[in-house]
Amino acid sequence: MNIAYITLITNENYLNGALTLAQSVKNTKTKIPFFVLVPDNINERVIEKLTLNDVKYIKFADSQTEQVETNHYWKDTITKLRVFALTEFDKIVFLDADAIVFKNIDFLFEKPHLSAVAAGKELHPDWVYLNSGLMVIEPDKEHYNAMVSLIEEAHNECIKAGRPFGDQDVISKFYSDWHKKEELHLHSAFNVLLGYGGILKKAKVIDGFSDIYFYHFTGKQKPWGDFRDRVIVLLKLLRRSPVWSIDLKAYMQYRKVLKSLL
Repeated sequence: MNIAYITLITNENYLNGALTLAQSVKNTKTKIPFFVLVPDNINERVIEKLTLNDVKYIKFADSQTEQVETNHYWKDTITKLRVFALTEFDKIVFLDADAIVFKNIDFLFEKPHLSAVAAGKELHPDWVYLNSGLMVIEPDKEHYNAMVSLIEEAHNECIKAGRPFGDQDVISKFYSDWHKKEELHLHSAFNVLLGYGGILKKAKVIDGFSDIYFYHFTGKQKPWGDFRDRVIVLLKLLRRSPVWSIDLKAYMQYRKVLKSLL
């Protein structure tokens, strides 16, 4: 069975995120390969840095995304959906590049297709659909093509509802009954959003930091960014978390792994 961890970056801004994620996965002593999916026209410095850090990559033809209109939201969306078309693999665990893995998650490859977390549901009960930051995927080109065909409709629905549009809207539209399939719902510890470690602790979903497998730095600012970005990340963390020591430890661990690469 051909399996792999996959993340995606489309520009140099997320390079340090991908490198940190890759190193965190390596630190779990996994023997499963890790790949970064990149467009074929990405800055060559990205390829050089990935190679220098012994991180494997897969290029895709960026021109293929142009057929879905020039709207940059659509382009970003179809780019992420491409992971569903990686049929050279039997199964993948997709991980967003703005995250870190703290414990071995190889056993996720035993989970069924589209296993994921309804991340943030402890604070927002109406968040019943999956968060695409971590997904178990069995690639299927027919599913990929079907999702692509839904992009315009999903986009229009988001406009009417007055909410941002992204890949999750398309995935949730195609797998419309996901929220009803409990067997696909991973524990919240497999996709802890920024500041939610303390929320999970308060809700008694986790006992502490040691229970967290995957921590996801959602939001515009990232922990690998400049000083201002890092301050904003910390402020968001402290404001959201009722037990901030858990989330602060996640941030400090992230910075430790990142610094080991610089």
